[in-house]
This record gives sequence, C-alpha cells and structure tokens, in this order.
Amino acid sequence: MTRPNHISEPSRVPAQTTPDADGIVLGGGPIAVDIYIDFMCPFCRAFEERHGPAVDELLARSLITLVYHPLGILDRLSTTRYSTRASAAAHPTKAGSSTTCTRCSTISLPRRSRD
Repeated sequence: MTRPNHISEPSRVPAQTTPDADGIVLGGGPIAVDIYIDFMCPFCRAFEERHGPAVDELLARSLITLVYHPLGILDRLSTTRYSTRASAAAHPTKAGSSTTCTRCSTISLPRRSRD
C-alpha cells in the first residue's frame, strides 16, 4: 500500500471536537480547560484519579469548557501503537452525530498492559 504525498484536511469535523479536530470538547462554561492525555501514561491516570472528581464538579456546574487532547506519545513503549489507537478510539467518529461523547467513555484510562 502506497502512502499519499499529501494528506488533505477532513471535509467535516465530527461533533464534540475542536475546530482543528485535535481535541474532544465537553461542557460549555466560560473558562477553557485543556487537558493533554496519553491513555497509556501512568501520570495521566494519576492526574485523572486525583483531579477527575473536581473536574466533574466544574463541568456539572457549567463553570468550564473542558477539552481533552488525546496523544500518542507512548507508542514507542507498545508493539501495537496502543496510545495512538486509544486516542483515535476516544474521538467521536460521526460528523453531526447526536451521540454525546461523555467524559466517562472518553477518558477511562486502562491499566497498563503488555501490548
């Protein structure tokens, strides 16, 4: 399979993503909070476990607009590109979808596996 010389921008951006399609938007509060995560990262997991309830509260009270930016920086530690695959799976996939990307399904961080 040959790779294209040029990768074009998507013609439509899925619902619940940033205009650049690099993040998952939750909530609609006046303060923007950006969180960068790698689903294989133990420090990201620790952050989520420690601060997740506070973030949930801020979202529930409509005080913040939360943008998760899933990353694949730990792919080199996996033989299956786990970080990239998990990041891609976290993004909403259907433009204009009425299915809401909920925080729980987007950021449940798996236990580190040996893949």
